[in-house]
Amino acid sequence: MSYLFKYYSKQYDKFMKKFRLDKSEIIIRILKNISGLEILDIGGGTGTLARELISLGAKVTILDPEINMTKIAKEKSNEIKIINGYSNNIKLRDSSIDIIVMRDSFHHIMKKEETLKECKRVLKKDGKILIYEFDKKSFIGKLIFIFETLCFERIKMLSIDEMQELIYRYFKNGEISKISNYEYIYLGNK
Repeated sequence: MSYLFKYYSKQYDKFMKKFRLDKSEIIIRILKNISGLEILDIGGGTGTLARELISLGAKVTILDPEINMTKIAKEKSNEIKIINGYSNNIKLRDSSIDIIVMRDSFHHIMKKEETLKECKRVLKKDGKILIYEFDKKSFIGKLIFIFETLCFERIKMLSIDEMQELIYRYFKNGEISKISNYEYIYLGNK
């Protein structure tokens, strides 16, 4: 159980907004035309991104282990489906999801390879995966690492090169784009 997300769930959205860490608009701009699509938001927490995706016509399921976070998501929208669990064992059937999004959550996942295998399993034939992350080599990435570690989080951040090496084992059709000096996005297809 995460100390950070359990005890600071009510302050999470304010924190993300204050430090301009919520990049929902970039993710939405990249995904485009999502109306009617099934989206799995891994680590979707308080549902900020999910609510915006739903407003554009998507059907969104959040997969997140922290109940205090997902309660807030449900308050934001009754249309959000919630699975409280872990990404290395996704309780969804094979080939059932159009798009998987991991916004600022991949560094919290300790079983990264198992998670990527599960993502590949639940994605439809031409499904997309989008991973937004902080570059561990950047100054901001190092600050986030220190802050989250001091909040008793177990995290493993990746550099762009490390992400590329890992993700291409499972999703060869895609690319990593640097969106600032401290963050990047991988967008790929099954």
